[in-house]
Amino acid sequence: MEKYKQRLADGTFLEVPGIHPTEASSPEQCAEFRAIIERMYQLHLDKNQDYSPMNILATGMVGVVTRLWDKMARIMNLTGFDIRTGTLRAPKQPKNESLEDSFLDMANYAVIALIMSHGKWGK
Repeated sequence: MEKYKQRLADGTFLEVPGIHPTEASSPEQCAEFRAIIERMYQLHLDKNQDYSPMNILATGMVGVVTRLWDKMARIMNLTGFDIRTGTLRAPKQPKNESLEDSFLDMANYAVIALIMSHGKWGK
């Protein structure tokens, strides 16, 4: 049986047997979350093999933040948010990279930023 950690009032954690309350109340949501995280990991492995860790290390955190911004600007543009005016317009259909691809890339760049901040990227 799996255990989950419950945060106590003093900030410590207690391992509790069974499933997390969110898993019990929203099982499809939780299953999809796990599936997406696995897709993110597989995408990370494939891209890391193609580019190597040096692709990120060469520009550091500034490079990761730039990539995050590029993905966010693309998502905003495709979903109809005009960055210059702050207004909404009709969404656009992507011609190459899907919105889902952009969201996955953005999530992976956020994880990469965390790994870098922990000093473990490329190690």
